[in-house]
This record gives sequence, structure tokens and C-alpha cells, in this order.
Amino acid sequence: MKKQIKRILAGVLAVATLFLATPISNISTNPLDLKSAYTVSAETYGDLTYKIVDGKVYITACDKTATEVVIPSKINGLPVTSIESGAFKKCNNLTSVIIPNTVKYINHSAFLYCNSLTSITIPSSVTGITYMTFGKCESLTSITVDKNNQYFCDIDGVLFSKDKKTLVAYPAGKPSDKYIVPDFVIDIFDCAFEGSLNLTEVVLPNSIKRIEMCTFYDCINLTKITIPNSVTQIKNYSFTGCNNLTSVVIPSSVKTIEDEAFFSKYLKTIYGYTGSTAEAYANKKKITFIPLDKEFKTGDLNGDGILNSADIVILKQAISGNQKLFPNQAKAADINKDGKIDAFDLISLKSMITK
Repeated sequence: MKKQIKRILAGVLAVATLFLATPISNISTNPLDLKSAYTVSAETYGDLTYKIVDGKVYITACDKTATEVVIPSKINGLPVTSIESGAFKKCNNLTSVIIPNTVKYINHSAFLYCNSLTSITIPSSVTGITYMTFGKCESLTSITVDKNNQYFCDIDGVLFSKDKKTLVAYPAGKPSDKYIVPDFVIDIFDCAFEGSLNLTEVVLPNSIKRIEMCTFYDCINLTKITIPNSVTQIKNYSFTGCNNLTSVVIPSSVKTIEDEAFFSKYLKTIYGYTGSTAEAYANKKKITFIPLDKEFKTGDLNGDGILNSADIVILKQAISGNQKLFPNQAKAADINKDGKIDAFDLISLKSMITK
């Protein structure tokens, strides 16, 4: 009897030892994070590397030289259900990939830096897509979703949640230089516009309350962003790498600007209101702050107290309709006081500067 008890205790101890040897980080209620006893070592199928978890196949990597990939619906008789984080990351030669109607999850950074990928179709089976999935795919012009998908849809090649309230991903290679986010959108995914090369202007709707982390990360040609009065928070790295965004208007509704929200040496001017969060942020970061509630001197359209070529640029943009002036700016731009802002004001401003 004692020997039998000892054998039982030894068995329990062995199981406990095995469990305790498992890193805590591997224990999760998220099925995508599970590392169970049923996981087998990595195997390959053509250009793909995969693992098996609880009888399901997870794609974990792809040969970096692959150009066209068809992900099978089954491998060794088991369903392919997930594309793991970074699975196709930096597959720079990849021009096309077909995702089967068995895949449920496409994890973060799955296709990051796939610079030759021009389009991708999300099948009806997909229920989960996370942030940065298609980040910096500089040739990606459209993301298409199967109409039978219950969780996602596309509008003009842009990926949205099925109810259209969340903008999930904007394809980085889309040729448009301006994008107006639809007014039914209330949330934008982290990194949604990351690496969008052609965008020079984005207009956010009054339904947006936050600009999420890395939303416009490395949008290197972005020169203008319209932040509505509904926005209360701008998170870290929202505009990191936006090297052509030299000025920004921040409304008084913004109460939180995280420390590295504008992590860029190129941002030179912040327009805002006296006593606002924007002013405090500008002072902290040693960025020129121009209060919109002050009086602008005639011709001094950037409010820096000096009449120079910078004011001419603003006036030219206003005349061409490419820049909207604030009330006090508009008053200062009407140099000849005829109630209009036109070429005659531009001539007058140039004359004032050359005197």
C-alpha cells in the first residue's frame, strides 16, 4: 500500500514539475497565445512554416524569397486557422497571397513590410485582425473583404469593421493624396495609416474622440491633418515620422497629449488656444506656439511677429483654396481691407516685405 501511494505521489510531482517549468507568459485565456501539450515542433509546407496547436494549424513564417503564396485550407488533414504575428514580415518579394476560408485570425504585423504586395482579400471566415497587420506595405493599394464576412468590410479598398464604426487599416500604397475619414467612424485602429506614402492630407470627423498610438506613424508626406473639436486625447507616436508635418492645429477639446505624440524634430509650430493643453505641450517640447485667440497683425499670417516668405506661402495657399484661415488670420490676410482675400492682397504683402 505504501509503495502504491509513493508511485501516485511521484506521478503527481512529475506533472507539477512539468507545469511549473512552463513560463507564466505562455498561460493565457486567449486561444491564440496558448502553448499546449499538443503543440508540435515547427514543420514546413512549401514556402510556409507552421505549428500545430490542439489539432489546428498556425502559419508562423514564410520563405523570404517567396513571390506567390497559396495558403492551403488543410495541412496533414488539419485546418489552417491562424496567421501568426510577423508570419510574412519582410517578405519583400511577395506579390500575392491567397488566404483560405478556414483562417479565423490574422495577427499583428503578419504582413508588415511586404513591399511588393499590391492587394489582398480577407475571406469570410476571418473573425479577428489586429493592429499593424498590413503596415508599411508600400505597394498595397486595396484590401478587399468577402461580402459574407460577419466581422469586417471594405469601402473603396479601406478595411473597416462590419458596422463601419472602426477604421482598421488604410492600405499604405493607395494612390490618393487626400483622405476624408467618413463621419460614421468613431474609432481608428492603432497604426491604421502607418507608412501611407501618398497621403498629404487627412481630415478626421467630429465623431473621433482619440488619435490612437502610431495612427499616422511614418506618413512621410503628410503635410496637413484636420483634428476636430471632438478629439480629447492624442496618444504616443501618433505622428512620429511625419517629417513634412511642420505645423498642426490642436483644438481646445484636447485634454491629453502624450509625451511622444509628435515625436518629430520637424514639427515647428503648434496652433492652439491660450492656456490649453496644446500650449503646455508646445512649451514643454520647445515648439513655437501661436495662439489662435490673439490678434494677428496685418500680413503676419503665422503670428510670429515677422513679415516674411512664410506669410506669403500661407496667403498663396489660402487664395488657392488649399488652406482655411482662422478668423483672426483671415482678418490679417485682407491687407487692402476690401473684404476679400485675393491676388491684390498678395501683391500688397510682397510690397510690405520688400520695403
